Amino acid sequence: MKEYPHAKTQGCECGAEEGQLHKLGCRWEYCPFCESQFVEGCDCPYDLLGLKSRLHSPMFDHLPQDTYERGLSPDHEDRWFKLCEAKGRIPYIYTPQLCARCGIQWPKLFMVQDSVWSYYTGPGLCDKLLCEECFREIRTAVDRHNPRPEWLPSIVEVEEYIKAWGEGDKAKLMELEPEKFRK
Repeated sequence: MKEYPHAKTQGCECGAEEGQLHKLGCRWEYCPFCESQFVEGCDCPYDLLGLKSRLHSPMFDHLPQDTYERGLSPDHEDRWFKLCEAKGRIPYIYTPQLCARCGIQWPKLFMVQDSVWSYYTGPGLCDKLLCEECFREIRTAVDRHNPRPEWLPSIVEVEEYIKAWGEGDKAKLMELEPEKFRK
C-alpha cells in the first residue's frame, strides 16, 4: 500500500478505520442510494421504506408523527439496514473538511443568518464550507463594491449572530433570526 505522509488519516468517531464499514447508525456514513452523508439529512430511509407521504402532515415533514418525533422504529432500522446492505454500503475514507476558498483543513465552524450567507456567497459558494476569515474577506469585498440591501442584517447583527452561535445562545439567535426558529 502506498504511503501518503501528508495525509493524516484517522478513524471515524464510530470506531471504523479507513476502508472499514461504519458501525450501524453512524451519522457520518454515506447513503448508498443518494450518496449524501446521513448527517446531511438524507431522506432515503423514509422514502424507500414508504414512510414519507403527502397524506401525513407537513408539520411532521410528511412523516408519521411518531417517526418524526422518535426516528425509525427498530423494525424500520432493520429493514433500512438490509436495503443498504443489498445496495452496497460505502466504506469509511478519511476526508477532511476544507475551506472551499483557501483550502485550510478543518476550519473552525461558524454560522451567520441564512439571508447573509446566501447574499455573500452567491451560487458558487452557497453550498460550500468556508472558514470565517474567508467569509469576512468576501463580505468586505462585496460591501466595498456594492450598496448593502436594506433587507440584509447589519454588520453588527451579523457579528452578534456569529458570537451567539459560537456561545450557544439560542435566545439571541432566535432574536436575530426569528423566522428560522418558527415551526
